[in-house]
Amino acid sequence: MSKRLFLPLIVLLALVPLTGLTFFWIQAPKVESAQFRNLEAISRLKAAQIQNWLREREGDAQALQRSRFLGEHIAKLVRDPGDPAGLRIMSDRLDILRTSYGYGSVMLLDGSVTPLLGVGEHPDISPAARILAQRAMTDGRIHHTDLLRDTEAHIHMDWVVPILLSPGSGEPARALIIMRAVPDRFLFPLIQTWPTASASAESVLMR
Repeated sequence: MSKRLFLPLIVLLALVPLTGLTFFWIQAPKVESAQFRNLEAISRLKAAQIQNWLREREGDAQALQRSRFLGEHIAKLVRDPGDPAGLRIMSDRLDILRTSYGYGSVMLLDGSVTPLLGVGEHPDISPAARILAQRAMTDGRIHHTDLLRDTEAHIHMDWVVPILLSPGSGEPARALIIMRAVPDRFLFPLIQTWPTASASAESVLMR
């Protein structure tokens, strides 16, 4: 090969990787920016869905608290906790609530935070829920725990609902309902379902 052909060939071979690198340097920031925008849009959508899930639980709690019919039956049961008919009616009522709205368990407690009735899986009171229950008995407000893990590694979130037997009267609550939401039935699958490959976005979103 003559020197006259050899030099242009060398230049041409050098231009190929330089062209590729130049293209990469120009396009990489654009691709990265597009991916960040895509991730941000998905995160906003997921966050809105999680907020809707929390609002639904809050709505369930408010509906319970405002139900005069439920309050009257609970008042009777609080006065006579050993009444078989009252226990049966309330047990059916709580179980319908649990199955209709997908709660893991629902508990009824009296004014001293003593369980009267429980339906569903693992109907117990976590220490965090007990603290909130005592607070709810005083302030009459709905409270909920953070995500908790019990001794059997079950993750849940407890919603503590004070039952005001005379709404608007300023009287303290006479009873409580604790609804145990089980996140792995909706919330966790929602977070883990991601339309694009992501090794860490779910963790960032959850936090």
